[in-house]
Amino acid sequence: EAWIDCGTYWLDTNPQGSEGWLRQRKYRLTASSFGKALGRSFGTPCQLAQEMAGLVEKGFTPQQLKVMDHGTRTEPIARQWYCQHKGVEVHEVGLAIPK
Repeated sequence: EAWIDCGTYWLDTNPQGSEGWLRQRKYRLTASSFGKALGRSFGTPCQLAQEMAGLVEKGFTPQQLKVMDHGTRTEPIARQWYCQHKGVEVHEVGLAIPK
């Protein structure tokens, strides 16, 4: 695995969407699932707990797939815009875990 010690957190450098990235996210509450944990997103906290425990397979609605596809297609454009307008460099990473 490709973990980097960044002081207060560990950084997994597996590319987003890769098998390694999916494996590292398994059983973890991530930014993507936080809304569901709070009952503010698609699904319920109970469904999330069942998914995280491996009791049910995580599925996506057609609407969720459409939104994810839009994000995948437009993220590079948004990242480039942000870098140009803020004068910063952004590095795409897989997963950051606080120590």
